[in-house]
Amino acid sequence: MSEEQLFTKKAKTLKIIFLLILIFLTIQSLIMFWFPIKVALGQTEGYTYEISYDGLPPESALATRFDTKDYPGYIHLTRNVLTPQAEYAYSGSALFARLYLVVGITKLPILFALWLAYGIFKEISKTSTPFKKVIFRKLHFLGFVVILIGVFNNSFYATVINTILLGTFSPRPVINYYLILMGFIIYVVSEILQYGTYLQSEVDTLL
Repeated sequence: MSEEQLFTKKAKTLKIIFLLILIFLTIQSLIMFWFPIKVALGQTEGYTYEISYDGLPPESALATRFDTKDYPGYIHLTRNVLTPQAEYAYSGSALFARLYLVVGITKLPILFALWLAYGIFKEISKTSTPFKKVIFRKLHFLGFVVILIGVFNNSFYATVINTILLGTFSPRPVINYYLILMGFIIYVVSEILQYGTYLQSEVDTLL
């Protein structure tokens, strides 16, 4: 197997991995969105809801867990996202429908970033090379999107969650510095690849 074939094989493997992650998170998001619809249709009568805390009393807990016993999954909110409370503005299905809806919405930017990554490896597996203008553009855009997710996504999530549960507007800036760093690295790598391709083309013309 040549180096080019090995590289293409690795690109195809990464493409499949990103596709599987994308499918898994899409299904997870659909589950989140389906619960508010079930509540709106009145199909959640008799459901059991449970709020538990990692540590007591609730005000000092490290995290809050919202669990719907009759529906798959649960929502686990750490203290930096939600300050635990003994009482919330809503209860029962009204509370959980809002939670599931917000969690589903905040997954959409992540799904978009994964879709971009999948598209990059799909393109590489077709062309057998990362040195294409379309790939540079996609990498640039992916880096920019990841940085935006790191800056705004968790802040939006925490602010909306706190506002819903506490009943008053509660801004909560939560910045993910790891995602910002990752986005910056992706952007820098795309710039290096692009400049390397330019230098290689210059050498080829001289030869």
